[in-house]
Amino acid sequence: MSVVVEEENSPMLDAGPSRPHPRTLLPAELLPHLSHLQTLESGLSHSLSQALADRSVLAASHSRLAALLPRIDAVDLELSGRAGAEGEGSKGLKGRIEVVNGIAERVGGKVRGLDLELKRVREANERLTEVIELKVRRGACAGCAGRPRSPRSTAG
Repeated sequence: MSVVVEEENSPMLDAGPSRPHPRTLLPAELLPHLSHLQTLESGLSHSLSQALADRSVLAASHSRLAALLPRIDAVDLELSGRAGAEGEGSKGLKGRIEVVNGIAERVGGKVRGLDLELKRVREANERLTEVIELKVRRGACAGCAGRPRSPRSTAG
């Protein structure tokens, strides 16, 4: 077991609301404070010993992890494509996702192009509708003015 040495500014040595920092104690206060720290250390050691002695929790965690290993290995094989299959399956899941991503990017580009074309068609349709409305109004105005209307003058 290794022992971790705490830094001087570590929160473990910082004074809490009920425990002063050891460097601020007077010499007469050192022994009671040291006794208190030894009591705390003893309690922590006892708790740690109990936790380590209770191997059932560790064994249960280990068995759950061991049960997951085959599934983890299968996912790793599927992702990397090392399953030994030829053709499309040999790319693995990662390779297939990359292919689908490439297709999605190409389709997305084409959809953006179609959206732009649709916008242009709508603008052209709006202009055409405005031109037709202007011709109809011109014809109506010509009729109101009493001028004779010829098919050529309303069409062009």
